[in-house]
Formats: sequence, C-alpha cells, structure tokens
Amino acid sequence: MRKPATKRDPAYVQRLLEEMYNGDGNAFAAIYSVTCRDLYRHASGRLCGDAYRTQDAVTETYIRAVNGRKPSGEPLVRWLSRINDSECDRILQSSGKDSGENDVHSGISGDGMESNSGRYSDMPDQDTEEQLLYNILDILGMEQNTVPLRDLRIYMDYRRHKSRTMTAAALALAVLIFAAPLFLIRPEVTMKKTESSDEAGRPVYTVRVSSLPEVYSVRASIDQVQMPVYQEGASLYTVRPTREGTMTVTVTAWNRRSTSLTAAVDRDGAQPPRRTAAEK
Repeated sequence: MRKPATKRDPAYVQRLLEEMYNGDGNAFAAIYSVTCRDLYRHASGRLCGDAYRTQDAVTETYIRAVNGRKPSGEPLVRWLSRINDSECDRILQSSGKDSGENDVHSGISGDGMESNSGRYSDMPDQDTEEQLLYNILDILGMEQNTVPLRDLRIYMDYRRHKSRTMTAAALALAVLIFAAPLFLIRPEVTMKKTESSDEAGRPVYTVRVSSLPEVYSVRASIDQVQMPVYQEGASLYTVRPTREGTMTVTVTAWNRRSTSLTAAVDRDGAQPPRRTAAEK
C-alpha cells in the first residue's frame, strides 16, 4: 500500500499546518485534498450513509482542526480521524441514537487513511468535495483557494512519486489549451420552491445547474447570512433557508463566471425566483 503524502513528508505537512493556522486557504486546501475522501467515507459509515449528516460531520471536523492545534507527535491523519469520530458521536447522540448501534467503522486507522473494512464505503464525488471545501473556507473566513483541488491532489501525489512530474505538467498544459474557450461561459441556473418543507416547516428550494465548465460552488444567503446548501446529484442542489427575507443563490463555475437568482422567502409562500441584474 502506498504511503500517504502526509506520512512521506511530515516537515511539509507541518509547514502547511502553520500556514493554515495563519489563515492560508491554499494550505488548508492542500491538507483537505489528501484527507477529505477518507474522512467522508469514515463518517458515512458511522452515520449509516446519511449524506447530510456526513457532510455536517466532515465540515465540523475541519473547523475544529483549524480552530485547534495538532498535538505534537500525533500523526495528522490520526488527529483528524479522532476529531471525526467525536463529531460522529455528537451527531448520533443529538439524534437520540447510541453511537454503538450505528458505529460501522469504515476503516480509518491511526497510521493511515486507507482501508475497506467498513460496510459503508461511500465516497464524495468531485462536486461534493469542491462544495464542502468552499463552504468550510467561507465559514472559517479564509480566502478561497486559488489552486484547483484536483491540481493540489496531483501535487501532493507528486511529492510521493516525483517521477510523475512530466506527466502532470503535460496534463496541466493540455487542460489550459483546451479549456481556454470555456473561460467566458456562465452557468445556466434554474431555481424553484418545492411543495415540501423541512422538519421545522421551512420551505425547500431546488437549484438545477447546467454548466459546461464544472461548478465551483453554490452559495445561498439571506441578509449576508449563509444558508445551508446540499448537493443531491451531479447538477441538482437543495437550499433550506433558515430565515425569512430575500434569498440570493449564486452559482460559480471554475472559470469564475457566476449566475445569481433571488427569491423572497417566507413560511407561507414565495415569489418566483428571478435573475439578478449583476452577473459576474
């Protein structure tokens, strides 16, 4: 089994941690790129495959990690998996279930992040990974990463196998050449209020995205307060506003072009969504 980059180069990981503690979004994204999938798989196993609770557990794990400090001598993956376990326990307890009844361990060990012993092995798709990263950085008040997540993962893999340098460079150059015409395309977005509501009786909105450049983020806010956004499929998202007011949903593609829609949110009904005048 290949050693994770976090084990092969502890000095580099420590430097990333220090930069992360100083608010560097790229440093955080580098750590996230090599740990997110396994933390997600682990949380999914503990929480019986519930996507919403799994995303909450992973999000809170990283928030606690950034606001805390890794104990000296404890491996990064062991530290993160310990926090992840604690968050899963908290979620299970808050739902009135004993953690032992649902503890289907997905196989994160103290020495690494790779195992297949769990009954659940759900892995986040690329869109979910990107959306989670965007949301976490936004909650932490960090600048969004300027290096795409896929490139960070390639670079961390390069630190394991430096012989791949030329292949990665050629791939990056090819992507730049063929992706150039996509830089001017905005995502197409539709949003509508569903007939259903959440447990608290609040409305639920679906957001469907059609975009040739991949979606970078989907954000929703009311009076500058971020609203929960969940990914339901490759191009489908749901927004569950927690307050009334004018909600703005902004979809940003990888070319940094964005489209925004607004809707008036209340418990009894809502005006039809409309496209805002300003599109980036």
